[in-house]
Amino acid sequence: MDASFGGVNVIVFGDYLQYSPVLDKPLYHSYALVQQYNERHIEMQCEQKIISQINCVAELNQQMRTEDARYLELLTRLRNGKSTIEDYQLLCTRVIGAPNLKIF
Repeated sequence: MDASFGGVNVIVFGDYLQYSPVLDKPLYHSYALVQQYNERHIEMQCEQKIISQINCVAELNQQMRTEDARYLELLTRLRNGKSTIEDYQLLCTRVIGAPNLKIF
């Protein structure tokens, strides 16, 4: 079969605020200026070509995991690298084993 992914529907998801790959290049990295290709460069180019064939994207933008507004605000600041001392203090109240531990 010549279809990408063998003709099977594929769901891909991720978080654009995550760190870049530690030991590798992101899929959007350009290999146009690479002087010497190794096996990994060729694999990455193949992966880029396959991913570029995805033609339908659904962006999920509503958070559904917690109803605690204060904790959600903490998570948002943490994801954006803007956490506060109050965030730290809130996290310290949620240490496992604390007698007043609340479910998130």
